[in-house]
Amino acid sequence: MALFGAGATARTSLWAIRAVRKIQEVRVCHPHPERFSAFAAAMSDLLGDACPTLRRVVAPREAVRGADIVVTATTAAEPVFPGDALETGSFVGALGAYRPTTRELDSATIRRARLVVDSRAGALAEAGDVIIPLRAGEIGPEHLAAELGEVLTGQAPGRTSPDDIVVFKSVGNAIQDLTLARLTYEEARSKGVGKEVDFS
Repeated sequence: MALFGAGATARTSLWAIRAVRKIQEVRVCHPHPERFSAFAAAMSDLLGDACPTLRRVVAPREAVRGADIVVTATTAAEPVFPGDALETGSFVGALGAYRPTTRELDSATIRRARLVVDSRAGALAEAGDVIIPLRAGEIGPEHLAAELGEVLTGQAPGRTSPDDIVVFKSVGNAIQDLTLARLTYEEARSKGVGKEVDFS
């Protein structure tokens, strides 16, 4: 796995991916080397013995080379790795950039990928990763292959071939937050944990 970023979103992303995939090594690429030790300590505390090997790398190509999973969780305004470095069959989760003028992924990444978004309307309004190549004529609107909900309900495939590079571009979606909040609430109630708060 290649992980761009070392903040809170990077940490929870690695935790979530490690819950569903066996990860042997994570190559962490971040412009501030002093933050790596805190990231590594936090992941070790969070994952314990299940924590994969964490290695800081400087070169984006080195991070991406051979990676089955690439996650971008940065505040970058420009692409953080070259799209021609991606392996066929890889998955890219793009979580950082959320303004029309900023992006973490270059046009080569988007062109090569089967593009899944949390919401077409949100991606076309906020995601520079999508908007910039669209405005440049490098992709057309049909390049947005599916929304996440369509993949989850079986209306559209996430992957059509083992060689597909799949990019999931997230800009945030209120219905996802509400669904997660409801599931969390129901789980807490069923286990008798949490604290009731009266807002009246």
